[in-house]
Amino acid sequence: MTKLGLSCLTALALLGGCSSAPKYPGDRTEMRTCRWCSGTGVEAADAYDGSPPPGVTPGGPCVGCRGAKNLSVTIPGPKHPAWVKGTVRDGSKVQAIPVEALLLENQRPMQPVLGAVTGAKLHFEGGSRALDTVSNGTGRFKLMLEPGRYKVHISAPGFPDRDEALEVAPRREPIWQERAKLVTPEGAADETVFDVLLGG
Repeated sequence: MTKLGLSCLTALALLGGCSSAPKYPGDRTEMRTCRWCSGTGVEAADAYDGSPPPGVTPGGPCVGCRGAKNLSVTIPGPKHPAWVKGTVRDGSKVQAIPVEALLLENQRPMQPVLGAVTGAKLHFEGGSRALDTVSNGTGRFKLMLEPGRYKVHISAPGFPDRDEALEVAPRREPIWQERAKLVTPEGAADETVFDVLLGG
């Protein structure tokens, strides 16, 4: 694993094994050289500045493939669900959000967003079925939807109901079946962001 690769590693949680991703129409699977160790099966001894993360041994088995050198990759088809995430905010409390504030919010997902509206109900209708979700205590929500166009109805106490349109983009990035769960920016590359302002 290179230092550049490590800079992309935002979280690491070792699991006992790897489960296959669900299959959807159009999905296909192929074997690829491990993206973490470039097929060596070993953690580079000089990859870390300071102490390595828990469970990682420089010179030991690669955390991604556990020494297997190759990994199964799912190439998502046009029906493979994609993550949709966003926020619900009180528009009267948010005129313009500084970029610095947005960056800080992304770094602190357990903290409320600026002007957070909690408990807002979002009803997504489109594709093959309708789905509902609720903004959590930080004003955020996240769910998986089949790619396509949706009508979204948003309601929250103290605010007039709102209707929006949403286009969920299909997944394009391959889904790596690592033997450890590695969370990286490319894992979020296919997310559709849907932020809502109520009132104001």
